Amino acid sequence: MTIEKMEVVPDHVHMLISFKPKYSATNIVKALKGGSTRIFLRNHPEIKQRQYWMGRPFVVT
Repeated sequence: MTIEKMEVVPDHVHMLISFKPKYSATNIVKALKGGSTRIFLRNHPEIKQRQYWMGRPFVVT
């Protein structure tokens, strides 16, 4: 997976990514969400919230 472009705004992130066709968009989004949550919690152990993501991602292929 390659992040081609990314824009971070106060309440969400826009990304243009490319990945091999053997991976589904759903699995890529799950990997990004899981990985970013692990990094966030490692850097902010004082946060005890259970839900870190709101709503469903918007994906266009």
